[in-house]
Amino acid sequence: MARVKRGVVSHARHKKVLKAAKGFYGRRKNTIRTARSAVEKSLLYSYRDRKARKRTFRALWIQRINAAVRSADVGLTYSSFMDGLIKANIELDRKMLANIALKHSEEFGRLISLAKGSSSLSQMAGDAGETDEQASPAPADAGETGEQASPAPADAGETDEQALPAPADAGEIDEQASLAPADAGEIDEQASLTPADAGAR
Repeated sequence: MARVKRGVVSHARHKKVLKAAKGFYGRRKNTIRTARSAVEKSLLYSYRDRKARKRTFRALWIQRINAAVRSADVGLTYSSFMDGLIKANIELDRKMLANIALKHSEEFGRLISLAKGSSSLSQMAGDAGETDEQASPAPADAGETGEQASPAPADAGETDEQALPAPADAGEIDEQASLAPADAGEIDEQASLTPADAGAR
């Protein structure tokens, strides 16, 4: 059976690990057993800190923007400044805002004025909306007044019902009037007997 030689593959794998461990302290850089564990641990740390770096830089940008806003206007804060930019439809991320605040202070001052203007306009609109909401219950009171005043037609209907018997009285009058021709007929019969009585005489 032929002898298997695998030194080339192992040596290449070791070189790969030792290259990744370059610059480590002590035997971590040249002994394969300690270098392998050190490289594996370093890969874990690098994956974790790639996520943490984003959070760290975001915090740094917020600090720079906050410092620039407060130095330019005493009554303005970072949160109100960002709210004003959103309402003014200015789409700049925090990295760009921090760079502008650090290197271009005049342009950053214009952004502050735009943010203050948009926030003040929105606040005025909100106050107007609250005033309208407070004034809106008035029609409800008017509706209640209308409901309270609504029984009046019912009273008018009752008045009409009380006035309905009048035509019945008129009918009785007509019946009495219809009897009048009967009396007239009796008078005609009496008149028709008059010539007979005259002949008898």
